[in-house]
Amino acid sequence: MSENSFREKFSQNIVYKNSSKARSLAKYFLKRIIYETNPEGLDDTVVSLEHILPQNPNKWGLTKQEIKSYVNSIGNLTLINQDMNGKMGNKKLEEKILVMKDSGIKMNRDFVENLEFGEITTEYEDENQTQVNAPIWNKETILQRTNELCETALRIWTV
Repeated sequence: MSENSFREKFSQNIVYKNSSKARSLAKYFLKRIIYETNPEGLDDTVVSLEHILPQNPNKWGLTKQEIKSYVNSIGNLTLINQDMNGKMGNKKLEEKILVMKDSGIKMNRDFVENLEFGEITTEYEDENQTQVNAPIWNKETILQRTNELCETALRIWTV
């Protein structure tokens, strides 16, 4: 398989789906990246897949329909210790990054360190607006992380 063919198939095939085979593939891929980048290793018996942008995005001000095309992509998934997974749930990104930065998994700490922040305007029903400096995690940043993970995969597995 050529590198270009691999890139094309990567984002389509390594996704979170209802099948255990698809979830196992996504988990396996993330574990391999962690093994390659984390010298202390990983106890893979105590980690689970977690959506960074949750599948139920109400607290993010989004609908399931709006995120349908990218929420299950590998770029939106991470591994987290099972005991920390419950602390993340469907919470907002600001709350999730507090858990991720305390994770024993280097990939999560790196994610938090490299997260971009920007001014976000929030409108309220009474027409007031508030601008805050908030972490940015959206379709574009998820696609960017998917591409970065693909390039990492190409370095790990010579195609």
